[in-house]
Amino acid sequence: MLMSITGEKDQNEDPGHRAALALVQRFGDLCPHSLLDGFEGAYCCTLQSDSPEETARNAVTREKTVVLLGKVAEKILEHKKFGQDLLSTEDCSNKATRERVLLLILLARFDADASVKRVANGLWKTAGGAPKVQKAIMPNMTRFLERLRGGDRGPGAQKLALE
Repeated sequence: MLMSITGEKDQNEDPGHRAALALVQRFGDLCPHSLLDGFEGAYCCTLQSDSPEETARNAVTREKTVVLLGKVAEKILEHKKFGQDLLSTEDCSNKATRERVLLLILLARFDADASVKRVANGLWKTAGGAPKVQKAIMPNMTRFLERLRGGDRGPGAQKLALE
């Protein structure tokens, strides 16, 4: 559904975005681990493009994918207690899932497109992206980047991981 986002300005005209948003609203806090493979795949697949038109469409798809990932993070954060961030919210999902959400947000902060970076930086702040959170997820980030460098998610993800 994420890959069928057309990039229309009016979100009501984009059936892929509406369908993905419905899934996030329904399953964002119930089983976020089931959604994360789709987010990772859609983001990584849209990093590589051949033409300027495809580059523009992929940038819009990545931006909307990161916005929807933020909605998943917000659904998880609905269960937080005072003083907790995304990583320490224990009432919703497990720690590995919450770390994976943070890893995808952190990866999107280094995107080539400025609008994707802007959205990801806002999400990082919302999720409690303090230096201690970044330090806590750094071992998993290293493993995640090594996997992307291997090329199993495409040449665009491989290039981003190398940068």
